[in-house]
Amino acid sequence: MIPAALRTIFSKQAQRYFMDWMSYEPCEALARGHVTTLIIHGTSDLQVDPDESRRLQTCRTGTKLVEINGMNHLFREVNEDIAKNKKSYLKAVPLDQYFVKTVANFVRDRTR
Repeated sequence: MIPAALRTIFSKQAQRYFMDWMSYEPCEALARGHVTTLIIHGTSDLQVDPDESRRLQTCRTGTKLVEINGMNHLFREVNEDIAKNKKSYLKAVPLDQYFVKTVANFVRDRTR
């Protein structure tokens, strides 16, 4: 029996969504794209290994990768502190300022 708190994510509808979502290959999707791409990866990301972002960058010529020291998966500055990293998922914490500047500069440079 599935606990009540988990029923939503284990519903048949959610399972179909996850199965479909997991069928996509990010590298193939990026290679088919026709837009300038920026990949931003934090060195304190607990969910995605930095090598995945580096591999994704090689899938399409011109893709820019920026690695931000101490930033986590939620674009928040947590440094290497695991406890602080986990807490950042539970409360509103400002975005990493270097992340904000990187995105702003990327957009500005492409809208001139």
